[in-house]
Amino acid sequence: MGSFLVRIADAKYFAADYEGTIAIALKALGQPNFQWSRYAILIAALGELGRIDEARQFLAEVTRTRPDFSVTFVRDMHLYGDQGYLTRYLDSLRKAGVRETA
Repeated sequence: MGSFLVRIADAKYFAADYEGTIAIALKALGQPNFQWSRYAILIAALGELGRIDEARQFLAEVTRTRPDFSVTFVRDMHLYGDQGYLTRYLDSLRKAGVRETA
């Protein structure tokens, strides 16, 4: 269920529905098992809304389990085919304070 929810959050993000992204990403985080992409989409949406303090709280959570989480990590691991979407996503992570490399 968490993987399904994070894909819905991705769709909301790319439709620029950042509040909707956050709501679905939080539901995804509530599902069993760790998945870094649940955090990434949440952090990106928070970055777009300028909610940096909240983004940093979730960034601290994800890096406890995934210390190599960074813009470079997301770029290398995410499967976005559209370069424009990927660039926008990575820029949102940067706005939220995600470091460039681990």
